[in-house]
Amino acid sequence: MIFTFIIRQGSRSVSPLWVTLMLCLLASPSFAETPFTLKGTVIDAMTGQPIAGANVNSAAGRLAVTTDTGTFTLHIRGAEVIELTITHPGYTDLRDRFLCVSGTTAAVTLALNPMPTYSAEVVVTEAPVPEIEPVQFVTPDYVIHAPGAFEDTLQSLQVMPGVVGGDDYSARLFIRGGRPDQNGIFLDNIPIYDPYRLFGLTSLFNPETIRQVKLIPGGFDVQYGDRLSAVIDVENRHGITAERFAGSANVSLTNTNIVAEGRLFERMPSSWLVSARRTYYDLIIKATDEDASSYPSFTDVQSILYVQPDPRNEWTVTLMACDEGTDLSEDDDSVEGADPDHVDLVDDQKNVIAGLTGSHLISDRFRWSYTLSFTRNEQVSDVLFAEGETAFTSTFDQNLTSDNLRAATLVEWYSDRHAVIAGIEAATSESGVAFNIETDDPRLDIPDDLLAFRETQDYRKLGAFVQDTWQLVSDLEWKAGIRWDESTLSGMSEWSPRTSFRWTPSDRWAVRAAWGYYYQFPSYEALQGDGYFLDLRGIKDRGLRPEKAVHTVVGMEYEHPHGWSLECDLYYKNLDDLIDSGEELETVLILTDDGGTSHYTRDSLTWDPENNRHGFARGADLTFKLHDTDDRPYYGMVTYTFSQAKTRRDGEPMHWESWDRRHSLTWVGGWKIDDRWELGWKWRIASGFPYTPVTRLIRVVDDRDGDGQYEPESGETFTWQRDDPESAVRSKRYPTYHRLDIRVQYQAENHWFDAMYYLDIINVYGARNIDSYDYNADYSQQEENEGMPFIPSLGVKLRF
Repeated sequence: MIFTFIIRQGSRSVSPLWVTLMLCLLASPSFAETPFTLKGTVIDAMTGQPIAGANVNSAAGRLAVTTDTGTFTLHIRGAEVIELTITHPGYTDLRDRFLCVSGTTAAVTLALNPMPTYSAEVVVTEAPVPEIEPVQFVTPDYVIHAPGAFEDTLQSLQVMPGVVGGDDYSARLFIRGGRPDQNGIFLDNIPIYDPYRLFGLTSLFNPETIRQVKLIPGGFDVQYGDRLSAVIDVENRHGITAERFAGSANVSLTNTNIVAEGRLFERMPSSWLVSARRTYYDLIIKATDEDASSYPSFTDVQSILYVQPDPRNEWTVTLMACDEGTDLSEDDDSVEGADPDHVDLVDDQKNVIAGLTGSHLISDRFRWSYTLSFTRNEQVSDVLFAEGETAFTSTFDQNLTSDNLRAATLVEWYSDRHAVIAGIEAATSESGVAFNIETDDPRLDIPDDLLAFRETQDYRKLGAFVQDTWQLVSDLEWKAGIRWDESTLSGMSEWSPRTSFRWTPSDRWAVRAAWGYYYQFPSYEALQGDGYFLDLRGIKDRGLRPEKAVHTVVGMEYEHPHGWSLECDLYYKNLDDLIDSGEELETVLILTDDGGTSHYTRDSLTWDPENNRHGFARGADLTFKLHDTDDRPYYGMVTYTFSQAKTRRDGEPMHWESWDRRHSLTWVGGWKIDDRWELGWKWRIASGFPYTPVTRLIRVVDDRDGDGQYEPESGETFTWQRDDPESAVRSKRYPTYHRLDIRVQYQAENHWFDAMYYLDIINVYGARNIDSYDYNADYSQQEENEGMPFIPSLGVKLRF
């Protein structure tokens, strides 16, 4: 018996006759041992033409890929309800449920709508189907109008449980106890090593061109390598294919943003998209004061080309160029009664990103895809700092470059119960680090061989992986794979076995888990984007090993029929061979309390990397989501995270990491007042980060003649320096953090364009959130550095 019906996006209705016949068949014992067969055809909702290469997904992963004629066939055993999601680049995902009755066959036509002409806001959305491993996603309902996120993709991810920003001014993310450089960040399958703008406040990802962002906070599978903590996978959308030209313009707190897009060729699915962003506040400051400093500003241009010459083959080209500059000269009266500190900063940063992605459907069960990419990061900085209280002057000039060329290929094969993938990656990297340091500040302990440093690394990275996702039974999927990575810089290679499973005892409940080994090889390009330095010269001879983590993650989720869901994840990361600067004993001359002098031995950092740190990160994430539905105007998400991140040097006690945030509670939501007005909010309360209190001070003499005596008459001086004991290291915490951001927006429509006007208020009630302390030369005065103050801003988006 065959029943035929058509489902279009947004439609959830099913023929009453079909339901009646299905219920009758459920009672029939003659079909108990035979599978249910679903025959489908995927078409373009606008043209009616079949769509080849569309993915047919379920909670188990990809089940089928449509043929040249847009058809697919599934054989499903047992009487159950199955939810399928149909995806294809350039189209909006379609999701619907089907009642599966043993021994019957159903035919269905699925119509996909082309992508809309514009992306209204930051789109950080869930993956088309649930992942087997414990993966968390933010849906558009919760992030589209995220207040206080500067309309930035990475800032928006901070609403997720287990995700911590270093401070209010940074988009760098500490995810489940990991450092920002331990996150693998990808744009259209291109690795991005330094995605930050405005010294970390925003990122290079243009919110108007993003299709979705997938956050995998741990337990990610073998497709991703050479990273220790998490994966942020950003996918750009294609331009509109239904019209010759469309576009949008946006003015936000940090920048202006213009997007133009349209159909590329008339006789085939194809599109082009060009976007440009630029800060504007620096132009306003210069226009009003010609002598004013040039505050941090950036410009970026992006182009995305998409071509599908036939249903089996498609290509996407991603191009991006970014330029950020600062020319700053400022005085700061930071210490009462002293001359102001003075800083001169000239900084120029450039990025180039280019990538080609191809996908080819060899058969209805076999696909081949590949990515060729090139990235270049370059940063030139000149800094002069003169401390008013002591008159010490320091200059730091640096030049950082990193060129990366990468080729990656992936093959996918599907059967009724298996989804097998295998891939190979090869990359060449050339990174250069050069700097010169001059200082008369005796508190800065810099080895002589690092005062003028120049080093170039030219090396290769190789990777390969294979993985099978196996549907053991109808409600249990198991994924197992292994990955191999090698770096010629360190001369080492590692094998990384990984596995995960997902059990769905009902259509409401799911249990999931993941376990695996993860390695990260040392390199300058990984460190460059996060602003710290280690001397990596000769690491092969030193035997410097890659950093290692073993992830264990378990979780469960519940989906209620009334539009709310609950998720809980538990994780533990065992961290080993973490790289940190080495230490050596240093003897200095100090002033004693009785006015005399003595020699004192203390630990001093060498900047030479060692695998000397070990520890763990563990925690629990709890997420409640109230989904946006037609029968209620409000939606929201509440997340709570308990986390601990603790490490130790060899031979030393355990210490909390500086980004350890024990408790964090976030409430983000919105209320659709009517068709035009909407209110959104984000409120967070969290434990303060740990810090080291000033516990012990010593007066270190600048013993110029080396005679072991303090002789001020000959020009010798002393400086107050900290010598805190191990027991004091990060033993206290800053005060509790809390902040409320709100956003009110109004949408208007006319014949020529649509407009959205909004008011975004950061830190509505002006909370004073302390994120660090500064001290004067003798530590007698303490200054509190605070997070974002009360900041209101107006914005407008025009779409045409």
